[in-house]
Amino acid sequence: MSNSRYLRYPLGRSGVKVPRRPQHPVSMVSWNIGVKKWLLLAGLLVSMGAQADPKAVINTDPSKLIGKPILFFKLDHTDVKLLEPACVVPLTNWGRGGQWFDMVRGHPILDDPRYGILKGADSLHHYCRGKAAEIRYFKERDPVMKKRLLEEMVGEYVFMIGHPQYLPKNWPYMKVMHLELGKARMLEKNPAQAIRSFEQALSLDPAYDKAHIAYSDALTDMGQKAKALLQVTEGLRHNPDSRAIQRRYEELGGKSPFPEPYKKAEPEIGKAAAEVPVADADKASDAVPAVIQAEPAPEPTTPPATAVPPAGASEKGNNPYCRFCPASAPETATPPATAAPTGASEKGNTPYCRFCP
Repeated sequence: MSNSRYLRYPLGRSGVKVPRRPQHPVSMVSWNIGVKKWLLLAGLLVSMGAQADPKAVINTDPSKLIGKPILFFKLDHTDVKLLEPACVVPLTNWGRGGQWFDMVRGHPILDDPRYGILKGADSLHHYCRGKAAEIRYFKERDPVMKKRLLEEMVGEYVFMIGHPQYLPKNWPYMKVMHLELGKARMLEKNPAQAIRSFEQALSLDPAYDKAHIAYSDALTDMGQKAKALLQVTEGLRHNPDSRAIQRRYEELGGKSPFPEPYKKAEPEIGKAAAEVPVADADKASDAVPAVIQAEPAPEPTTPPATAVPPAGASEKGNNPYCRFCPASAPETATPPATAAPTGASEKGNTPYCRFCP
């Protein structure tokens, strides 16, 4: 038997010869594809089957998380009770035939306000792992483990803020991510960075009461109690109905009554015409006056008194005894005396009237 038909045993040194494996074309193709690629294809097929009926695979029972590894620790029954309901979905359905966000996309569970944060947020499992690490942080006594948990918290929240491409545009819960990152910075004894995070949260929502309270806590820890009072005062102006801000205002020495809230902007539709500012009033009046003032009319001059014609006076003349006399012309200088025209009446000087006196 030729030695070409044998291979040296790869794991042993005894020199035992074994028959060579037959080189079949089909087996070579399957081997070259690789086991990992086959597993990936199988997982894709399973995920396609799971998406066909999302109601059957989505789990909202928090008891399923008991004993399940999260990061480098496992949650117990007390941890699960403190976990947000929305975080149960990504943490329990992770790896069950596909990604959890593919399972919940278009699911009726998103209509529930408790799970509204899941809508379109494909990276929310990072936030949920950070919350799980926060819950375990306050129970842990080992300082080394507490430090590691704190690092995980900061890293998960930073990922959420730094990767907006996995979130919907203008995501309304981004203020919560900044708030949680600021609280983690406070646990790191870094109030300066915490204040930056709180300011980011308030820039997204000036009436966010939790951010105002956390901001005042950071200022108090820095020994700036007066600024903390100013901060909650500002919070009351934006959110006057928040009982949490009102209590913090009183705890910091604020006096009643509470500060006046800011006036809300008037709607554009139906809004009355805006008043012209005082500084621009002169310019506006010079350019186009709102109401044009008419100039006062000159006082009429009294015309010279004239004799009122008697009743029956002709429209064409002022002589009541003549129907055919022409209208009287304006008074002019008396012409020189001339001879009376032929046919003039002996009783008068008017040639057109026989009865004139």
